[in-house]
Amino acid sequence: MRAKIINVKDAKPHVVPWGTTKVLVDHSIGAKNLEVRLTEMLPGQVHEFHEHSVEEVIIVLSGRGVHVEEDGSNFRIGPGDIIYIPAGVKHRHKCIGSEKLEIIVIFASPIITPSVL
Repeated sequence: MRAKIINVKDAKPHVVPWGTTKVLVDHSIGAKNLEVRLTEMLPGQVHEFHEHSVEEVIIVLSGRGVHVEEDGSNFRIGPGDIIYIPAGVKHRHKCIGSEKLEIIVIFASPIITPSVL
């Protein structure tokens, strides 16, 4: 197998209630143990609590938000922040301020659910 080059502009956006998400890397290009998305959350939007069966890493590119965990802990996030979320941890995000929250989301294995961050 050879390396693949994907341009973000070529990835189809999936519209979700809180913004959009683009799957950049997954099984469709041959990835077996990885999924990468570019997600944009609109100002004031929040998504439901959810969990994944795999580890997740989030890299904040722009905007401001809050990372909330089901146990009540929450952290303000902004450009340059990296969030590591262990498998099974229920969490959600909220975009705060007037700018959209743009993040790269990396999963340790494809999860095949573009509707959830």
